[in-house]
Amino acid sequence: MLTEVTLSAGAETLLEFILRHPTASAALEAWCGAGLPGHLSARVIEDRELPRGTDTPLDGAPLRYRRVELAWADTVVSRAENWYLPDRLPPGVASRLLTTGTPFGVLLEAYAPERRLMAASTVDGADHILEMHAALSLPGRGDVAVVRELYAPALLALKPSS
Repeated sequence: MLTEVTLSAGAETLLEFILRHPTASAALEAWCGAGLPGHLSARVIEDRELPRGTDTPLDGAPLRYRRVELAWADTVVSRAENWYLPDRLPPGVASRLLTTGTPFGVLLEAYAPERRLMAASTVDGADHILEMHAALSLPGRGDVAVVRELYAPALLALKPSS
């Protein structure tokens, strides 16, 4: 269920833009690419298996927790936490998550992911303009991940013209 919130105009525009894309990665590539040359990359801060019985927003095992910073060129545009089920991912995706700086959403693009927004909010005075919680599913595989994303104020300077 979507949490009703009042967002700043910039954060609301960003939210609407993100919701028109199947993944946050696809949205960030389109948003940032319209304003600045570069590409989206993930700097993995943490990726580890969670023990059975851990209280998480996604049920299943084995379960992994991944925390990243997503950057466009040298600018961090988002920070994300991702709880994912490696056994539900298409072949090769889980190993690429562990061995590359390719964002999760980029690795799933070819598999027709669906994104369900669970909540969105802003926090005054924080280092982000928008916080989103969403679930990602793949056809025939069900939910494969739940994410918490924090979008940086730097994104507003890269706002696309349309």
